[in-house]
Amino acid sequence: MEKFQDVRVVIFDYGNTLVFDPFEDILDRRLVKFVSSVVRKSENKVREAFIQANKEINYPYVTHFALEEPIVWRALEKLGVKPSESAFLALEIIKVYRTEYKKMLKSYKRKKEIENTLNYLRGNGKRLGVISNGRAIDLYSILEWLGIRKYFDFTISSEEAGVEKPDKRIFLKMLNFFKQKPEKCVYVGDDPLRDMPTPKKLGMKMILYKPPKRYAKTMPWRKYNVKMKEKPDLVIKNLTELKKIF
Repeated sequence: MEKFQDVRVVIFDYGNTLVFDPFEDILDRRLVKFVSSVVRKSENKVREAFIQANKEINYPYVTHFALEEPIVWRALEKLGVKPSESAFLALEIIKVYRTEYKKMLKSYKRKKEIENTLNYLRGNGKRLGVISNGRAIDLYSILEWLGIRKYFDFTISSEEAGVEKPDKRIFLKMLNFFKQKPEKCVYVGDDPLRDMPTPKKLGMKMILYKPPKRYAKTMPWRKYNVKMKEKPDLVIKNLTELKKIF
């Protein structure tokens, strides 16, 4: 497409763009059974407690995808577990959760889609980056587990930047790294509020990625049911569609 001919840099969002929200999938693997056996509550009650806790806990740079202690504490509180017991149990739960997450990423269904796309873009001379709201340990661990960190010239988490999207400063850090004019860069993201407006205002091109309905759930930190003031330059449902425009 003509409007993308001069693009030199492609920047991706991480959550629900490169990696779908794994939280409920991991609950359904081993975690619910493990917690249920420890706290002696039904699996349904455990699952609901964790889903609600994940929705309720939100603060700067929180890592929902890799799970953090405050989320587990809230879930255990809902299940009637005493704080003195939660302190150590939470660490065990996080270990189980992250082990399952690592296993999931090793056999991630979208791995070929992602690798083929990144290989193609690099082969066409594009420089690549990732900007993520969350903690550095989450971003870099998941990119390593998925085997795709090697493709990116620039990666930054909001924790490292000290600000979260849609704050323009995190995007300016990216532009400064690549030393490219905004019109030479395109941002690919799923969130209409956090991914869309700022790159457009800075003069970048914007591609809206629409994840499957199973993962496109509105949360306190991610809202899909909003009217976009800034229209994207392109809307895609599969990352391989990027191969058609570059």
